[in-house]
Formats: sequence, C-alpha cells, structure tokens
Amino acid sequence: MKNVTIVKKEDCFGCTACKAVCKLNAISMVTDDEGFMHPIVDEHKCVECGACLHVCPALHRWKAEQCDNEYYAFQNQDQYVLSQSTSGGAFSALVHSVTEPYVCGCILDDNLYVKHILSNQSKDIEAMRGSKYVQSDMGDCFSQVKAKLTSGEQVIFTGTSCQVHGLLNYLRFFKIATNRLITVDLICHGVPSNLMHQEYVKFYEKTKGVKRGMHYFRTKRQGWGMRFILRNYEQTFVHSNQTFVHGIPSGDYTSQESQLYLNIFFSDLCLRSACYHCPYCTENKPGDLTLADFWGIEETDLSLVFPKGCSLIIARGKGIHMLENTLHGLHLNKEQIKVAKKYQLHLRRPVEYPDKRDAFWADYHRKGFQYVAHKYLRYGGKYKIIMLLYNIANHMTNKRIAQKLGSKLFY
Repeated sequence: MKNVTIVKKEDCFGCTACKAVCKLNAISMVTDDEGFMHPIVDEHKCVECGACLHVCPALHRWKAEQCDNEYYAFQNQDQYVLSQSTSGGAFSALVHSVTEPYVCGCILDDNLYVKHILSNQSKDIEAMRGSKYVQSDMGDCFSQVKAKLTSGEQVIFTGTSCQVHGLLNYLRFFKIATNRLITVDLICHGVPSNLMHQEYVKFYEKTKGVKRGMHYFRTKRQGWGMRFILRNYEQTFVHSNQTFVHGIPSGDYTSQESQLYLNIFFSDLCLRSACYHCPYCTENKPGDLTLADFWGIEETDLSLVFPKGCSLIIARGKGIHMLENTLHGLHLNKEQIKVAKKYQLHLRRPVEYPDKRDAFWADYHRKGFQYVAHKYLRYGGKYKIIMLLYNIANHMTNKRIAQKLGSKLFY
C-alpha cells in the first residue's frame, strides 16, 4: 500500500502530518488502547498518491547532522512571568519579542485535556506557558499554521521535536515559505497519553471527593534548581477557582494523590512506544530554538538569581539571530556548556523500555487504573505514611531526610 499503513505502530510519533497533507481527507487520527493517536486510512477514499509517505517523520527519520548550535542561559526579567513559568520564562519572552505573532502551543482545556491551539490572544498564549507532561492532541493545527503563513502572518510553533519535524515536512511538501515561522522544541523525556492523564484526573477527583479543578505539572513553591531535586516537579491540584499566592497556585500539593502523576511520568511505563527509540535525543534538533531547564547552573560562574528559575536555550539558524538581537540571552562558554549538557541526559539518549511496561498495560486493561497505581506507581498504605514523613522533612527543610524518603516515594 502506498500510504501510512506501512508504518509500524511502535514507530509512529502521532504528529498528524499525514492527516494534514491528505487532500481527500482519507486519513483520520484515532486513539489506540493506550490512548495514543495513530493514523487510520479509509481505503475507499485513498488513491495511493503517496503524499502521506513524503511527510511522515517515521519514514524520513531525523538525521541529527552536526550544525552550529549555540547555547544560552535566559531568565525573564518580569518577576510575575518568571514565577508562572516552569524554568526561566523563555517562552513568554520569545512571544513578546515578535510583533503580533500567532502562537501554536499546548494548553489544558476546561476538561484538563491536553491539546494544541493556534491563537494570537493573550489569554490563550498565557495558557501555553508551563510544562504539560502529556502528548498533546494536535487537532488541525498544521493546516492552520499553513494558512497563516500563506497569508503572511508571523507564526511561532512550539512542541516536541517530532511535532516540529512533522510540521516542517508538511510545509516543505506544499512549498510553503518558512521565513515567518519560528519553531521551538524541547529536550523531551517522552510523553504519556491523554488517556493516562484523564485516568489520573478522574482518580484524583473520586479519591479526594472534588469536582473539576486545575492540574499544575510544575510549580516553584519550594524553589527551583538542583538543590531542590524532586521538589522541582511538585504537582499541584487546585480544587475550585484558580488562586495564587505570589504567582504560585494554591491547592493540594502534599497528598499522595496530588503527586501521583509524578510516578506516572517518571516510571516511564506510560510513554509512547516511539519515545523509547527517539531519534531527537541529540543537541541537533529540528527547531530553531530548543528550550529546557538549565540544571546545574549552580555549578557555573553565572550570576543569575537561579533559585527563581533559569532556561537553557539551544539556538541554531535564525534562532541564533533571535537570541542575540531580541531575546539577549547570556551566551555560554565551553565550560558552562559542559555543565548544561551534563544534566541533560536526553541530549544523548532516549529513555529505556521498562521491563514491566507490557505487564503494566495488561493489568491496566484487565483491572483498571487504581490497581496499577497500587502495583506499579507507589500508591497506597505504606506510601501514605512515607508521604507524611516526606512532607514533614520538607517543612523542616531537612534536605537529607527528604531526599531519602523521596527516593522511596518517587521514581
């Protein structure tokens, strides 16, 4: 067959390039039993033109050829934006450095479903700020980006490297000029599905007896940086209207249930199959800019107030021009780059396929989320006691004991 049915399921990134390129609407994205989207071809509509084969990142694997990468540290000078951002507020600064852009990025909707939208509205763009550790639903964003570029608009696209690669392949197929497009990708650990996140949300609400709130995947309640370790990834669940104290969401951040998603993510049991052999685990990525936390900045001679958060930015091509002329990032020297790379494992290799992954999903389908939470995700009786002691140790700022207890609680 001359269509994407030849792509093995475990190789598909779910980027939607194949769906977007099909002029006959013969391809749709459907979720599999793990909640990840894959293309399905309507053979009655398909004329085997091969367009989908030309844009698929799984068939045209990313070749991480050496390019002129430049490394920068960045910290947003707007203290409110910095407090709201996962690391150093680079995304918000990038948006504000461009005149009236349309921004395509990831949000949590009212149902806590993770999806990409394209918008030039401030409220929507603010919702894109901050990490969401879920593979987003791309919807029709590729075709929307194409339409905006065709009409001469400036577009900023943010996503994982596979999503950026898929978009670039799609635009290249239609010979769309990309001089008004800025692509931003991430140093990515891998992505769980919306299904697993929705299961977590339902479990949280049922267990805690609350209605729909808001889930924050990262906060800086207890600071940021290497010395905070696990607390960098503190989850917060807000039960009603969003409330903030000095820019930090105020909600449940001490219960087992609020922190459970940390193990869903870092156990690596729930990641997309393609993540385990990801070709984008390299510093030579498809985006103009690559964003991450600058872990290890404490080991450098940079004088930033790093407990408030600092971004690591890898720039290439026109991304370098932006960093030096509009964003004004701090250019790193060789020693500082060495530190930055040291703590970014996924610039070198992807996560390994866990031995228990197949068993996890088999148990989930047979016995449900609560069962696998107890069996695989360190949830239940004894962990409730450890969580209590962990919270006490954090409150007393006893780092050594908190780390020891945290190692028993979290992956």
